[in-house]
Amino acid sequence: MSKIQAPGPWTITNAVQRPSKYHDSDYTYITMKNEHNNIVHTNIEEDFNNNSYWSDVIQALDLNYDVVIDNINYKTKYGKIVLDNRTSNPVIDADSKPIIKSLTKNQEKQADTDRRKEYTDKKIQDLIDLGITQTQGKWDVDIYMDKNGEFVEELIPNKTDNIEMIRDKLRVKTLIRHADMMNKGLV
Repeated sequence: MSKIQAPGPWTITNAVQRPSKYHDSDYTYITMKNEHNNIVHTNIEEDFNNNSYWSDVIQALDLNYDVVIDNINYKTKYGKIVLDNRTSNPVIDADSKPIIKSLTKNQEKQADTDRRKEYTDKKIQDLIDLGITQTQGKWDVDIYMDKNGEFVEELIPNKTDNIEMIRDKLRVKTLIRHADMMNKGLV
């Protein structure tokens, strides 16, 4: 089977995690563009052997680098280039062995990552300060919620509460909801 080289270099413009239809894990859907504004995609599945070919690329993306690669081939079937079902753009063969041509730290992505981490760290500290603990990696918020996932009555503001009490109840409810979302992997 002959390979058709995808003329690069290719700048990775996007990489997102999507649920795999083959495994209980996610795969990385990568979008790339070359200097002629041609757009291509590939799917890198963690559980597939070719994941090792792309591990340096994915690691660089995870560390907020802009990545330019080369040495990739189109995916072909019966001698024709396969097109992505969603976009109709060509698909890159995940068995390609990309070569990283350049890495540039993306300061904007790094600043956004730092802001998200700072926010999450503050929420975690607020949970700890509230006396909420973790058991086996999950926040123990059950005492604040009933079996239907609603807040216990003590956290619901009522008309006899002063403004400070209402603010405190709302703050605690926000923290509990955040912890519940972290338990569910939504944050």
